[in-house]
Amino acid sequence: MRSTKKRIRQNKLKSNVRQRRLRLRRRTVFCLAGLGVLAAMWALSVVLVFSYDVFTHTAYFQTRRITIQGNQRLTQSQLLKQAGVREGNNIFSTNLTLTRNKLIAHPWIKSAMVRREIPDTIHIRIQEHSPVAAADIGDLFLINTSGDLFKRATPEEIKGLPLVTGVAASDFLHRHQQKKSERLINAVMDILDHGCRPGAVIPSAKVERIHADKDLGLTLYTDVRHQFLKLGFGDYKQKFSKIRRLMNIMDKDRYAMDFQSIDITDENRIVVKPATGSSAKS
Repeated sequence: MRSTKKRIRQNKLKSNVRQRRLRLRRRTVFCLAGLGVLAAMWALSVVLVFSYDVFTHTAYFQTRRITIQGNQRLTQSQLLKQAGVREGNNIFSTNLTLTRNKLIAHPWIKSAMVRREIPDTIHIRIQEHSPVAAADIGDLFLINTSGDLFKRATPEEIKGLPLVTGVAASDFLHRHQQKKSERLINAVMDILDHGCRPGAVIPSAKVERIHADKDLGLTLYTDVRHQFLKLGFGDYKQKFSKIRRLMNIMDKDRYAMDFQSIDITDENRIVVKPATGSSAKS
């Protein structure tokens, strides 16, 4: 009996020793594996750093050609200065995202794309804003084809552009949240779009000013003897069609553009105020 108990104790002792050895072996393997992973990561980092250093300093990848597309107003030298790229720089040292962000920070640039072509070329493509009018919101700002204010205007930049009055900066900035502002700016853009089309009744080049009122709508002032058209809101296509027919009649009667104002706020009623010295027409 005693011999049996002794053998049991010896077997338990041997089992405990084996388990401790097994746990120690597992820990050793785990530590060695971890060290192996760390060593591999360190080696990979060294290789990557070395490769980056080689790629960014070798003369083979120096920028020898920079192409620029899409610029109409801005010169190539202005764009290169804005982008911060130049020939001789390594193409891999040029941060494409940073270069793009620098470009679109320019007020005239609406969008930009920058890419590299191995071994020695950087391609830049931009889209510039197209101004269609200037807005008087205390200061003069240019309006693009999307109806957004994109830069403070200089006297040279507003030459030949219609001036939009009666609007505020908030009308442009918050028009998608404010129905009256949205209606007003959309109406202005509809008139500007009409004026840019071939054969427009009143081309934008003939428009001096568009006055916008949130309640009364739009009044369009031409560059002909201070003539103006009260257009109100909506149905501009039909309203301009009726104005065209009216002007054709006046042309035949030799009274072309001989009026001070035309009120077509109501599409179904046209009121013509004759110019000084002319007979009334309605």
